[in-house]
Amino acid sequence: MALIGNLSSELTNKKFDWSRPIRDHVTEMANLVAKLNSMGMQMSESFLVQFILNSLPAEFGQFQVNYNTLKEKWNFQEIKAMLIQEEERLKKNEGLLKSFHDSR
Repeated sequence: MALIGNLSSELTNKKFDWSRPIRDHVTEMANLVAKLNSMGMQMSESFLVQFILNSLPAEFGQFQVNYNTLKEKWNFQEIKAMLIQEEERLKKNEGLLKSFHDSR
């Protein structure tokens, strides 16, 4: 029972902090849900997607707004793929912003 509590707490408190790729972050969250499911605490895929969205930092704000306007919600594989694309876009924009400021 304590392990379920610890895993649940880890899942709900997990935050993406740019220390490693988003792919690793969402995979780790999926693994936590899989462990919880194997212990009898069933969590749906849509629940996992919501936890992933909640774990994102402010830089992903526009991504979250766009997701929330969709009629069709994404499954785990779809959100993972879209987040990987968004991470690349944000990194590229950060690089462009940095080079703009450096050139001034």
